[in-house]
Amino acid sequence: HRLRHTMATQLLNGGADIVTIQELLGHSEIELTMRYSRLSNLKTQHDYYRVMERLETQNDDTLAAEVPPIRN
Repeated sequence: HRLRHTMATQLLNGGADIVTIQELLGHSEIELTMRYSRLSNLKTQHDYYRVMERLETQNDDTLAAEVPPIRN
């Protein structure tokens, strides 16, 4: 049991997709896989900065085109 938790956590922190981990563990529900996996703060920080860097390099026109208009 502990080995499964460790494997799931190591895979997630190593960059594996949660759906891939779900398949490897044989879970039918993604919520169970998420309980097995613990995301480290370092991975969270890395992912945040990676996405923010990508967003900063795009020009404003590209970003505006991707956001749908707000309708009331």
